Amino acid sequence: MTKMLASVLFVFLISSALPAQNASPAPAQPAPPASAQSPSTAPAPEQKPGQKPATPAATPAAAAQAAAAPVASEVDPQASAILDRYVAAIGGKDAWGKYSSRVSKGTIEIPAMSMTGTVEVSEKAPNKMRSVVTVGDTPFQQGFDGTNGWADDPQNGPRMLHGRELEELRRDAEYARPLNLRALYSRIKFLGKEKLGDRDVQVVEFSSAQTGSEKMYFDAQNALLLRVVANRAGPDGVGTVESMLEDYTDVDGMKLPLTVHQTTGSTSYVVHLTSVKHGMDIPDSTFEAPESAQ
Repeated sequence: MTKMLASVLFVFLISSALPAQNASPAPAQPAPPASAQSPSTAPAPEQKPGQKPATPAATPAAAAQAAAAPVASEVDPQASAILDRYVAAIGGKDAWGKYSSRVSKGTIEIPAMSMTGTVEVSEKAPNKMRSVVTVGDTPFQQGFDGTNGWADDPQNGPRMLHGRELEELRRDAEYARPLNLRALYSRIKFLGKEKLGDRDVQVVEFSSAQTGSEKMYFDAQNALLLRVVANRAGPDGVGTVESMLEDYTDVDGMKLPLTVHQTTGSTSYVVHLTSVKHGMDIPDSTFEAPESAQ
């Protein structure tokens, strides 16, 4: 149960922080609604003779881009074109650059076990994240504070993450992942066209030395991401996780898949988002590991 629920945390991140475009600097963003704005910045002081110009404050998207790894060394032209279309399909850079925090809530169903529960994910730029899956009265937690990753579940207890587990969580925690995909993988390659049900899809493989590879299936017509197949590390080793993304809905100008079907081994889950709110005030302490894990 523990390993399977740990995988669900990954799927939920896929649904709320979808991958896309590159790590080039984002254009200036229009001001978000008052409820989503960060505290206003005071006017820059007058520059004195011989004084160096002040460095402009970074936008949420630019700050997250600066935290990303170096740009991928290999991205083939066909894959690049698919990612460009995908960015446009999910709202574009302007929409994804407006906010620096997100809180998503929803439900999880495990049909084979007749179990249900709740899911909540808090995210903050540039790369902080905390996920909580609660089944019955039992919480399964995972978090990344910008440097350290941790997990806490009944079977393994609170623990700090290392190696591949940590690197996967570090990548998934990127708040501006839609702007940083090329910076998060060392190789991005177009594999060809396939059928996914009645849809024509374009398959792209993303790989890195630290986290292995995964395949993403983009709708050839509307460019949306429909399927992800990845090998994910957990406390019991590495396993294959398949995710199907559905019910794309406009949320603050961004198209998000509110329903995710996941299969790992012989068990399937359904995660459905019921609330996605941007511009939330989330204390940094939210993402810190419990003392018992340190």
